[in-house]
Amino acid sequence: MTTLIQRLQWHLDGHKYTKGAFVGDAPADKSRRAKTNFRLCKTGYGFAIRFHHTDLVKITDTTIVVDCCGWSDSPTTRDAVAEALSLCGLAQLYMSARAPNTYLGRYVYHDGITLSHQGDLLSPPIPELHKRIDADMSREFHRALREHKTHALFQTLAACRDPHARRTYPWRNASHLRALLTNPEQFDKLPEIVAQCGGNWHALMKAAKQDLYRLVPKV
Repeated sequence: MTTLIQRLQWHLDGHKYTKGAFVGDAPADKSRRAKTNFRLCKTGYGFAIRFHHTDLVKITDTTIVVDCCGWSDSPTTRDAVAEALSLCGLAQLYMSARAPNTYLGRYVYHDGITLSHQGDLLSPPIPELHKRIDADMSREFHRALREHKTHALFQTLAACRDPHARRTYPWRNASHLRALLTNPEQFDKLPEIVAQCGGNWHALMKAAKQDLYRLVPKV
């Protein structure tokens, strides 16, 4: 049975460039020799699959290390990783992004993730993260809304607003918006806020609580 190192050596021997700037390297995709920014290279530790100036995948006698050098959010880089791992016989380990995690197959990806030649995870697993709201801060915010009867006032103003007015969502500072909604001295700004959100209370609450979410490990 052939090993991964043998297969990569055969690929290199059969398709390497014999002239130009990349003599000795081989195109990672043998059918696209002109794509010289994506190559299989021989290194001191084994092989590297290089994308532009980054060794995306490093292959030793026993391991495969994937390192996007901080570019795992780039669709182009993710496609290159998938193609590189396919060359290693691990086409099932394509890279995907589903906020807030990036995955390599079923594993949560991190730069330097290490696999066996069979695709098993060797480096310590990274926990899957989920967005969860800070319950204490959210509870305090809603308590203040109830205390000052902000929702009732909002509904009254929404019923009187111009239904044809253009909606805008300019709030980039959620904490400032929460302060406006829970301070009666600032309620003179409520008509403008109602107009901006189109009288949509749920949209307003989403904007006001957008910075209350935290990334926590999935239980």
